[in-house]
Amino acid sequence: RYLKQSSSHPDMATLQMLLSKNAKYQDAATKAWTPGQFVLFANKITWQPAVTGEAAGFVSPIHIGLISITNTQRAKGKPLLRIVSGTTGHTFEFDSEFDRDSAVDAYTKAKDALSSESAGVAAGGSAKAGSTQRSASPALPAAQRGSAGALTEAQKRDMIREDPELGERYNTLVAAAGVLTEDEFWAGVLEERAKVATAAAAATVLAP
Repeated sequence: RYLKQSSSHPDMATLQMLLSKNAKYQDAATKAWTPGQFVLFANKITWQPAVTGEAAGFVSPIHIGLISITNTQRAKGKPLLRIVSGTTGHTFEFDSEFDRDSAVDAYTKAKDALSSESAGVAAGGSAKAGSTQRSASPALPAAQRGSAGALTEAQKRDMIREDPELGERYNTLVAAAGVLTEDEFWAGVLEERAKVATAAAAATVLAP
Protein backbone atom coordinates (compact mmCIF):
# COMPACT_ATOMS: atom_id res chain seq x y z
CA ARG A 1 0.00 0.00 0.00
CA TYR A 2 1.16 3.48 -0.87
CA LEU A 3 -0.86 5.34 1.77
CA LYS A 4 1.11 7.35 4.30
CA GLN A 5 -1.19 9.45 6.45
CA SER A 6 0.18 12.56 8.11
CA SER A 7 -1.17 13.75 11.45
CA SER A 8 -0.26 17.33 10.49
CA HIS A 9 -3.43 17.52 8.46
CA PRO A 10 -6.43 17.47 10.83
CA ASP A 11 -8.80 15.81 8.35
CA MET A 12 -6.42 12.94 7.69
CA ALA A 13 -6.24 12.26 11.40
CA THR A 14 -9.90 12.67 12.34
CA LEU A 15 -12.06 11.76 9.34
CA GLN A 16 -13.08 8.17 8.80
CA MET A 17 -11.45 6.63 5.73
CA LEU A 18 -14.13 4.96 3.60
CA LEU A 19 -12.00 3.56 0.80
CA SER A 20 -8.38 3.39 -0.36
CA LYS A 21 -7.20 2.29 -3.81
CA ASN A 22 -3.93 2.38 -5.72
CA ALA A 23 -4.23 5.00 -8.46
CA LYS A 24 -1.92 6.99 -10.71
CA TYR A 25 -2.55 10.70 -11.19
CA GLN A 26 -1.94 12.42 -14.52
CA ASP A 27 -0.36 15.86 -14.58
CA ALA A 28 -2.53 18.03 -16.84
CA ALA A 29 0.45 19.90 -18.31
CA THR A 30 3.07 17.17 -18.84
CA LYS A 31 0.65 14.21 -19.16
CA ALA A 32 3.02 12.26 -16.89
CA TRP A 33 1.57 9.69 -14.49
CA THR A 34 2.54 9.53 -10.81
CA PRO A 35 1.66 6.46 -8.70
CA GLY A 36 -0.15 7.05 -5.45
CA GLN A 37 -3.21 6.35 -3.34
CA PHE A 38 -6.81 7.43 -3.99
CA VAL A 39 -8.42 7.83 -0.56
CA LEU A 40 -12.09 8.56 0.12
CA PHE A 41 -13.22 10.30 3.30
CA ALA A 42 -16.76 11.24 4.32
CA ASN A 43 -16.57 14.67 2.70
CA LYS A 44 -13.64 14.60 0.28
CA ILE A 45 -11.27 12.64 -1.94
CA THR A 46 -7.55 12.84 -1.28
CA TRP A 47 -4.84 11.55 -3.59
CA GLN A 48 -1.42 11.04 -2.02
CA PRO A 49 1.72 10.42 -4.15
CA ALA A 50 3.50 7.16 -3.37
CA VAL A 51 6.71 9.07 -2.73
CA THR A 52 7.26 12.72 -1.95
CA GLY A 53 9.77 15.44 -2.70
CA GLU A 54 12.22 15.38 -5.61
CA ALA A 55 11.73 11.66 -6.18
CA ALA A 56 8.10 12.32 -7.08
CA GLY A 57 8.88 15.37 -9.17
CA PHE A 58 7.50 17.48 -6.33
CA VAL A 59 3.95 16.34 -7.09
CA SER A 60 1.63 17.63 -4.38
CA PRO A 61 -1.29 15.76 -2.80
CA ILE A 62 -4.71 16.43 -4.36
CA HIS A 63 -7.78 17.29 -2.28
CA ILE A 64 -11.24 17.29 -3.85
CA GLY A 65 -14.29 18.20 -1.78
CA LEU A 66 -17.20 15.94 -2.72
CA ILE A 67 -19.48 18.97 -2.83
CA SER A 68 -17.22 20.55 -5.48
CA ILE A 69 -17.49 17.66 -7.97
CA THR A 70 -19.57 18.74 -10.97
CA ASN A 71 -18.88 15.88 -13.39
CA THR A 72 -17.24 12.45 -13.63
CA GLN A 73 -16.26 10.40 -16.69
CA ARG A 74 -15.25 6.75 -16.92
CA ALA A 75 -13.26 5.45 -19.92
CA LYS A 76 -14.78 2.37 -21.54
CA GLY A 77 -12.43 -0.60 -21.42
CA LYS A 78 -9.80 1.29 -19.41
CA PRO A 79 -9.49 1.85 -15.63
CA LEU A 80 -9.49 5.63 -16.09
CA LEU A 81 -11.56 8.15 -14.16
CA ARG A 82 -11.83 11.88 -14.77
CA ILE A 83 -13.29 14.02 -11.99
CA VAL A 84 -14.19 17.64 -12.71
CA SER A 85 -14.07 19.89 -9.66
CA GLY A 86 -14.62 23.60 -10.01
CA THR A 87 -12.56 24.63 -13.05
CA THR A 88 -10.12 21.71 -12.80
CA GLY A 89 -10.23 18.22 -14.26
CA HIS A 90 -8.41 15.41 -12.41
CA THR A 91 -7.54 12.15 -14.22
CA PHE A 92 -6.77 8.93 -12.32
CA GLU A 93 -5.74 5.47 -13.53
CA PHE A 94 -6.65 2.59 -11.20
CA ASP A 95 -5.23 -0.93 -11.16
CA SER A 96 -8.47 -2.26 -12.67
CA GLU A 97 -11.90 -1.18 -13.84
CA PHE A 98 -13.30 -2.95 -10.79
CA ASP A 99 -11.24 -0.73 -8.46
CA ARG A 100 -12.29 2.36 -10.41
CA ASP A 101 -15.97 1.45 -10.30
CA SER A 102 -15.72 0.62 -6.59
CA ALA A 103 -14.28 4.10 -5.97
CA VAL A 104 -17.05 5.76 -7.99
CA ASP A 105 -19.77 3.78 -6.18
CA ALA A 106 -18.25 4.62 -2.80
CA TYR A 107 -17.97 8.37 -3.32
CA THR A 108 -21.43 8.49 -4.92
CA LYS A 109 -22.83 6.97 -1.73
CA ALA A 110 -20.78 9.40 0.36
CA LYS A 111 -22.16 12.35 -1.63
CA ASP A 112 -25.70 11.03 -1.14
CA ALA A 113 -25.06 10.72 2.60
CA LEU A 114 -23.85 14.32 2.69
CA SER A 115 -26.97 15.44 0.84
CA SER A 116 -29.25 13.60 3.26
CA GLU A 117 -27.44 15.05 6.27
CA SER A 118 -27.56 18.56 4.80
CA ALA A 119 -31.27 18.27 4.02
CA GLY A 120 -31.96 17.30 7.64
CA VAL A 121 -29.96 20.24 8.97
CA ALA A 122 -31.69 22.61 6.56
CA ALA A 123 -35.14 21.37 7.61
CA GLY A 124 -34.28 21.71 11.30
CA GLY A 125 -32.96 25.22 10.85
CA SER A 126 -35.71 26.52 8.59
CA ALA A 127 -37.80 27.87 11.44
CA LYS A 128 -34.87 29.78 12.95
CA ALA A 129 -33.84 31.17 9.58
CA GLY A 130 -37.37 32.14 8.56
CA SER A 131 -37.44 35.60 10.10
CA THR A 132 -33.97 36.39 8.75
CA GLN A 133 -34.93 35.28 5.26
CA ARG A 134 -38.15 37.32 5.26
CA SER A 135 -36.17 40.46 6.09
CA ALA A 136 -33.42 39.76 3.53
CA SER A 137 -33.12 41.72 0.33
CA PRO A 138 -35.64 40.45 -2.25
CA ALA A 139 -32.88 40.65 -4.87
CA LEU A 140 -31.05 37.74 -3.19
CA PRO A 141 -32.16 34.23 -4.32
CA ALA A 142 -33.54 31.94 -1.64
CA ALA A 143 -30.53 29.60 -1.93
CA GLN A 144 -28.27 32.50 -0.97
CA ARG A 145 -30.19 33.78 2.07
CA GLY A 146 -30.12 32.73 5.71
CA SER A 147 -27.43 30.73 7.44
CA ALA A 148 -24.89 28.43 5.80
CA GLY A 149 -26.51 25.50 7.59
CA ALA A 150 -29.76 26.16 5.72
CA LEU A 151 -28.10 25.39 2.37
CA THR A 152 -28.60 21.87 1.05
CA GLU A 153 -25.82 19.99 -0.73
CA ALA A 154 -27.80 20.33 -3.97
CA GLN A 155 -27.90 24.12 -3.57
CA LYS A 156 -24.16 24.23 -2.88
CA ARG A 157 -23.46 22.13 -5.99
CA ASP A 158 -25.68 24.42 -8.07
CA MET A 159 -23.75 27.45 -6.83
CA ILE A 160 -20.45 25.78 -7.76
CA ARG A 161 -21.76 24.87 -11.22
CA GLU A 162 -22.76 28.50 -11.77
CA ASP A 163 -19.42 29.74 -10.43
CA PRO A 164 -16.66 27.10 -10.97
CA GLU A 165 -14.07 29.30 -9.23
CA LEU A 166 -16.11 28.80 -6.05
CA GLY A 167 -15.23 25.09 -6.23
CA GLU A 168 -11.55 25.97 -6.47
CA ARG A 169 -11.82 28.18 -3.36
CA TYR A 170 -13.64 25.41 -1.49
CA ASN A 171 -10.95 22.83 -2.27
CA THR A 172 -8.17 25.24 -1.29
CA LEU A 173 -9.66 26.61 1.93
CA VAL A 174 -11.74 23.67 3.23
CA ALA A 175 -10.79 20.34 1.64
CA ALA A 176 -7.02 20.84 1.40
CA ALA A 177 -5.86 23.27 4.07
CA GLY A 178 -8.70 23.16 6.57
CA VAL A 179 -8.33 26.93 6.97
CA LEU A 180 -12.12 27.25 7.16
CA THR A 181 -14.81 24.85 8.32
CA GLU A 182 -17.66 23.94 5.98
CA ASP A 183 -20.05 26.33 7.74
CA GLU A 184 -17.51 29.17 7.85
CA PHE A 185 -16.84 28.88 4.13
CA TRP A 186 -20.49 28.92 3.07
CA ALA A 187 -21.37 31.65 5.57
CA GLY A 188 -18.67 33.77 3.94
CA VAL A 189 -20.02 33.01 0.47
CA LEU A 190 -23.54 33.99 1.50
CA GLU A 191 -22.28 37.19 3.10
CA GLU A 192 -20.36 38.13 -0.05
CA ARG A 193 -23.38 37.51 -2.26
CA ALA A 194 -25.67 39.39 0.09
CA LYS A 195 -23.41 42.44 -0.13
CA VAL A 196 -23.33 42.23 -3.94
CA ALA A 197 -27.12 41.90 -4.11
CA THR A 198 -27.63 44.81 -1.71
CA ALA A 199 -25.24 47.01 -3.72
CA ALA A 200 -27.00 46.07 -6.96
CA ALA A 201 -30.40 46.86 -5.46
CA ALA A 202 -29.13 50.25 -4.21
CA ALA A 203 -27.70 51.04 -7.64
CA THR A 204 -31.04 50.22 -9.26
CA VAL A 205 -32.87 52.57 -6.89
CA LEU A 206 -30.40 55.41 -7.55
CA ALA A 207 -30.41 54.93 -11.31
CA PRO A 208 -32.26 57.73 -13.22
